[in-house]
Amino acid sequence: MFVTFSTTDKKHNQSSSSSQSKVIDSPTDFHRFRDAVRSKNGCLTCKIRKKKCNEVKPICSDCLRLKKKCFWINENMTDEEIKQLKEKAYHEESLKKLRKRKSKKPKPVEVVEVVEVVHDPLKLFTYNSDVRSTNHSPNSPSIQNLINEEPPSPSGYLNLLRDLSHTEQEGKIEEIGSTVSTSDLLCDFENSLGPNKSYLDWISSLAPSVPQSPIYIPELNDPTISYLYNYYVEVLSQKVSISPSSQNDSNSFQKIFLPLAHRDKGVFYSLLVWSGFHLGGYWSDESQKFFNIALDHLSKNTSSERNDIIIKLATLMILVGAEICKGDVKNWSVYLNWGWNLLSKNGGILNFNSSKEENWLISNFAYHDLLASSSIERGTYFPSEEYEVIFNDEQGYSKGSLNPLLGVSKVLYRIIGDISTLLFESKKLLDQYYNRDGDGDGNGDGNGDADESDTDSEISDHAFSIKLLNSIISKVEKLETEINNAKPDKKDLINLTDQELELQLTLFEAFQLSSKLFLKQSIMKCNPSQLESQMINNDLIKCLDILVGTSVQASLVFPIFMSGIHCVTTFDRIKMSERIDQFIKLYGMWNVTRVKFVIEKIWKDNPNGDSVIDWHSSLKELGWDLNFA
Repeated sequence: MFVTFSTTDKKHNQSSSSSQSKVIDSPTDFHRFRDAVRSKNGCLTCKIRKKKCNEVKPICSDCLRLKKKCFWINENMTDEEIKQLKEKAYHEESLKKLRKRKSKKPKPVEVVEVVEVVHDPLKLFTYNSDVRSTNHSPNSPSIQNLINEEPPSPSGYLNLLRDLSHTEQEGKIEEIGSTVSTSDLLCDFENSLGPNKSYLDWISSLAPSVPQSPIYIPELNDPTISYLYNYYVEVLSQKVSISPSSQNDSNSFQKIFLPLAHRDKGVFYSLLVWSGFHLGGYWSDESQKFFNIALDHLSKNTSSERNDIIIKLATLMILVGAEICKGDVKNWSVYLNWGWNLLSKNGGILNFNSSKEENWLISNFAYHDLLASSSIERGTYFPSEEYEVIFNDEQGYSKGSLNPLLGVSKVLYRIIGDISTLLFESKKLLDQYYNRDGDGDGNGDGNGDADESDTDSEISDHAFSIKLLNSIISKVEKLETEINNAKPDKKDLINLTDQELELQLTLFEAFQLSSKLFLKQSIMKCNPSQLESQMINNDLIKCLDILVGTSVQASLVFPIFMSGIHCVTTFDRIKMSERIDQFIKLYGMWNVTRVKFVIEKIWKDNPNGDSVIDWHSSLKELGWDLNFA
């Protein structure tokens, strides 16, 4: 059983009910796993339950974990007040107690003995599952709720699953059970939430005595692994997802990656690496050994079976996300390239679009490819038309669920890819334009035929230049029209609450405006101070101020970058720096600090904003391959 304890340090006490619902609330909370001092002077709730209390106020760790009211005796209370408080605590505990004696039985049940039985399935009733509910009010939320949305945590369910195992091994690294399929695991999870199934039936279905539950992961006996795994489940997988909380199946970081982690050791250790990289510092160093295990497992998997290819692709995509989160500017592109080779050698990316699991993995690949700065130098790995097929999901694999990376903005990601491809192609064409050798000038011998030849050559050169430039401009105009006419897919807007709809549509607008700036700045060579660009950027800043700090902020790296390089006044740049600092504080991904560095470098190189700065060249000078995921 996986249990967490709070420290006695007051600065880490929970101050709100929303934060109390999580085992881990911030990257600094690992100390709660150790050195928790206990004494006899605890809360009334723990005394009534005959459990030790660690005296953390206002709510101790056991009451926090079990979601019980934590009653404390104040030294200023009178005896009568203490008596009333004890009665209230007893009353609350009696209401919460799920095991009660039945008077019809001739032999009374010894409560203490039942509680202490290790393998009694009724012990599982002490959990209060936090599994996300699908029942949400459609009413419009308050602005405060919109800004401070806190999705519930799945910790109760995962802890319950771990408790089903009867093993007592500790500190061993063993092979992960691979007897359960992803579809079976998801089916069991969803069936367990059915409203017509009794709790006892559910428990008995989850806890077969033979064989041992395949859900169990023996590595979780190690406290470091347990912490990193739970950090991914409760913090990271929710932080990087923009899927609506009202759509229970939308968060593929949990619904697909976690079942795969139970099937494969490489996927499991990759998730630990991601957690460690996000935490940074000591945890980043500690994760290096897990990183080596994941890569070793990946390299040993030489099978060409479809399931093994899916496992390898999942491992690579998790490592890509982990490296980008860490702020890496080189290694992530290596793993993305490996993913491209893996898909290319096995029929192409569309060959792996036969299930929800596969659609998630290849859309994950497409997302990171489209937001890679290197795509401007090499083009996208696969044509944007193929990415569009993946995003549209005509087969309906993700019907009723938003993609946790793309949201409702999927059409704009494809357009961003088209802009990158056009930029890649236009650089070649413009090189021809700017590097014309002018052989038609002055190479003749001075006779009339030579002069006539020179004239024809000059006309031909002008015609070539006009044709070349027109071809680029016509493609730009086409993309501009696509951006202006882009709309979210109607089926993606179904069943969203008012709050979720507002956030998704605002995010769509932010990407629409970012795409316009990207097109004008990169291909049309418009400087940031151009009036139209400034108008677009002002609208984009309004969107950013709404979205930073919300449940969709994980998608804001690219819009923030495009807005940042278009800030030209001292006031706008100061405000943008503050905005990015706030974003870093709330989002916590280290790649955002890289983005901020590039923005500030561009400001330094273009103090008045009246020059066209090729930020792609700046990245090449730095030797960086930046991903805006």
